[in-house]
Amino acid sequence: QALNRENQRLHIFLTGERRMGKTSTLNHLSTLLSTRYLPIILDLQSPDMLSSTAAFLSKVANAIYTTMDARGARIRRLEHTTLQEASRENEAACYHLFNEWLKDVETILKRNDQTLLIAFDEFEKLEVAGRERYLSLALLLNWIRSVIQNHAHLTLLFSGVRTLTDVNPDWPGYFVNVKTLKVTLLAPEDARTLITQPVPDFRGEDIFGEGVVDEIIQVSGCHPFLVQAICDELIEALNFERRKRATHEDVATAVENVLQSWSAYFQDLWARTSAQQQVCLKALKCLGHASVSQVVQQCALDEQKVQQTLQELQWRDLVLVENDCYRIAIPVFASWLSV
Repeated sequence: QALNRENQRLHIFLTGERRMGKTSTLNHLSTLLSTRYLPIILDLQSPDMLSSTAAFLSKVANAIYTTMDARGARIRRLEHTTLQEASRENEAACYHLFNEWLKDVETILKRNDQTLLIAFDEFEKLEVAGRERYLSLALLLNWIRSVIQNHAHLTLLFSGVRTLTDVNPDWPGYFVNVKTLKVTLLAPEDARTLITQPVPDFRGEDIFGEGVVDEIIQVSGCHPFLVQAICDELIEALNFERRKRATHEDVATAVENVLQSWSAYFQDLWARTSAQQQVCLKALKCLGHASVSQVVQQCALDEQKVQQTLQELQWRDLVLVENDCYRIAIPVFASWLSV
């Protein structure tokens, strides 16, 4: 929606916890955006994507060529071997070669009034590649900043779990013209739609009674992945037992099965939680709803540290604040803390 309604060129940083729907959003860009956008999705988790500057630019060039060719635009290929040859001089020579090739691409984009949207998923992997010296991170970040500032028919989108400052305090300076959009928990009405009509013609109201739908919304905390995981467990149980309608007892069983089947998800969530965040989460697990002063008393941290930590947890959608009281946002996650 942000890209479709903006009159000016917009670059986006998409952030949010894992399994919130960031990658799913990227995969649906072609149907969500107007036809003037040519979306390209590049997964930076792929080991060969960031193995060298030549490899990175080759992957980008190949994706551009494939996407534009599918739209009937004829451009020449930029071969990996050509970039590799340039890299023997130095890494900066690769960018010079790529940018010269890109001029021809942009000429066609301008003529057709089109914009290439290049989305980099799992952007944090850039920092790993730089740390391991697979490529020059300084050159790559400067190239990204140059594209953002100077290329009218290219839009960049970055997607990741961590914020720019979390990855590296120096990074925000390269992304000053990038708008941050947070992928967060669903609104209750959207969670209800996901439960009752995940696909057209699915008769969810006949399978999940009103009370059951409300209970799924409550225990999942409107987390999109957990909503779907609980519903999958319910459907599987109904099919196995040859029943047509789920009950409240079925939801409780489904939650227990999710805790077991998706234990790696919860373990990863916990592993990416700092020591102070873990202390505050445990305190909220014991207290249920609590003010800052009550959390301070429970976990023996100073008030300033508790306030800062609760704000971090709120940003991560692990904690909600209501009437100056905090609670764990996702009851299923609170249940996992008890396991």
